[in-house]
Amino acid sequence: MKITVNGIKCSYSIYGTGKPVIAIHGYGIDHRVMKGCMEPVFKGLPKNLQQESQENASKILSGWQRIYFDLPGMGTSTGADKIKNADGMLEFVIGFINKVVGDKNFLVIGYSYGGYLARAISFIVPERIEKLFLLCPVVIPDKRLRTLPEHTEIMKDEEFLSELNRKESEDFRKTFVIQTRRTWERYSKEIFPAIANVDSGFIRRYYREGYAFSFDKYREGKYFDNYKGKTVILTGKQDSIVGYTDVFPLIKHYPRATFTVLDGAGHNLQIEQEDEFNHIFRRFLFSSKQSPGS
Repeated sequence: MKITVNGIKCSYSIYGTGKPVIAIHGYGIDHRVMKGCMEPVFKGLPKNLQQESQENASKILSGWQRIYFDLPGMGTSTGADKIKNADGMLEFVIGFINKVVGDKNFLVIGYSYGGYLARAISFIVPERIEKLFLLCPVVIPDKRLRTLPEHTEIMKDEEFLSELNRKESEDFRKTFVIQTRRTWERYSKEIFPAIANVDSGFIRRYYREGYAFSFDKYREGKYFDNYKGKTVILTGKQDSIVGYTDVFPLIKHYPRATFTVLDGAGHNLQIEQEDEFNHIFRRFLFSSKQSPGS
């Protein structure tokens, strides 16, 4: 579907009905990454659940309206020339939410740079967000100032990797710490085509001129800190893109926050530790105090 927000034509899709869940993807990719990590949670349940638990869980999982969209200059959204900086990107995202969900409250899940945007939304309209899920979120915009581990390869299927075209798999080898047939299949479906489908000129300009919010006072020891709702922050111990040690201090600024760091996971945690992500995200949904369909 298409919708025009602030003169920008935005592509989006909606799955299910009930309480809105806004999914915000990372920088230089598109909505496929969010759809790939979230939809399996809504469509499948662990087989070891008892029948009664299966029925209750199915009812809960049927009560969410998942909203995926492409940020300007990424995916099939156009009009990136109208976005000058992160403040403008945030204005666009809030405008999109207002147009699509109206005055309803909602949940937000933000991945990487989408987590940076999600935190800002919780700062601007905290009364509308019921729960916040930050997946490997950007905290320090300037990568030079981040505390990052060296890229580590925890698991490599050498026989499978030898079958791949080295040039096509270069980004996969640089960023994934679990390099197997399964992680490659998801990368080639959810990430690689998204990287290839961006406005590269916009991506470079935006990162150079406006990647950080004008009101982000991280270096002064201040955060977007007026959000009091339940928050889950999930990070990878081997994440060499945003790290996890810089993310940890967020918990003292989010009173209802749970912080988890998973070993054997990099910046693509939802793919590398698929079962763990599904479990944690499912618990995030199940722990809502309100009925998801309300």
